[in-house]
Amino acid sequence: MKNKISSLSLGLITSLIVNSQVMSMIENQQQKNALSQDLSGFLDKDQSEYWMWDHQIKELTTAIQETEKNDAEARQYITFLGQDIFQLRESIASLKSKIAITKQEISAYDQDFKAEGLDITSIENEDKKIEVKDKKLQAKIDQLKKQNKDLTLAISKLRKSQTQLDHAISSEKKKIADWTVQIHDLQKALKDSSGMPSKFIEEMKKELDTLQDTQKKAQETLKNTEAKLKRDKEKLRHDVTLKKRKQTLEDKDSETLTQDYSSLKDNDITMKIDHKAAVYDTKESDRDFVIELGDQMNISGDNEMIESDQDSITAENKTLAAHAKQEQTAKKLDNALTTLISLMQHPVLGPKPEPSSTKPRDEDNLTTPSKGVDYKKSNTSTSAPKDMNSLHKKIF
Repeated sequence: MKNKISSLSLGLITSLIVNSQVMSMIENQQQKNALSQDLSGFLDKDQSEYWMWDHQIKELTTAIQETEKNDAEARQYITFLGQDIFQLRESIASLKSKIAITKQEISAYDQDFKAEGLDITSIENEDKKIEVKDKKLQAKIDQLKKQNKDLTLAISKLRKSQTQLDHAISSEKKKIADWTVQIHDLQKALKDSSGMPSKFIEEMKKELDTLQDTQKKAQETLKNTEAKLKRDKEKLRHDVTLKKRKQTLEDKDSETLTQDYSSLKDNDITMKIDHKAAVYDTKESDRDFVIELGDQMNISGDNEMIESDQDSITAENKTLAAHAKQEQTAKKLDNALTTLISLMQHPVLGPKPEPSSTKPRDEDNLTTPSKGVDYKKSNTSTSAPKDMNSLHKKIF
């Protein structure tokens, strides 16, 4: 009896110990699962941020390479502009020297004219009078050309109208001839109407009256149409005559204009033209000089643009420094994520060995925990950290 009680007590104690160990294992497994879920969520979030930073780093690297390329091109462009500025300055100095020589030649040319007693002013005044006269003649010729053009158009319209009137007159004459035959037939039928019904005779008389009235109106229209055709023919003859007269005036004025141009071949005029040509050459040189000065002003604008480019390059260098700093931050984030991944592979996340066996299970053979993080290996002291923020701070 005593042995039976001892056996029951031992069984009960063994059962309690086993139940206690089972409960401890269940609790540890639950804590492990909770820690695994929390760290997995935290890892997913930071992994997403890591990929975002990685993408930005790639974009910044591309931008840095592009900026360095643009920087080199800008420096090369500045070098080329400096060479162009040097060459243009030499060209401007040469042009100034040529203009000074040309002005001296013109001055000597004017003195020779005065020594020969030639009055350039009177020659120029005479030339201006001829030019004014020629402008008036040219305006008159242009006006005559316009009038001739209008007359040609009017003549064309009159001829077209005349053709239409001829067709209308022919058509009216044919209609009148047809009506005359019908009237004659009706008159003959009325003469031979003895024995016909009176109603039929009355209708024939009405139709005869209608035809005679229509014929009378058609004859009046024909008369008016023929009168209009006659007037149009008279106007056409008048316009043709006027066109010939205006054409004669135009030819005469054109001949006068040609003679005026021919008169410019006079010796004094020729000398005056030579003088004007020399002055013109000087003005051309001055114009070229102004163009060169304009180019020089553009070069000044290019210099300002170069300075602006240099400022832009300085700003881009500052941007590059900021990008480098961001890249260092991204590297720190990368290192932190590596540490976090090592923590996820720590044995604390795997199942604990059973009390009856000292041989470790395969899933317990995980990576050695990272340095600086101390996890105790006792089942009784191992638990999941409840404060994820403290873990995050410890990692970073």
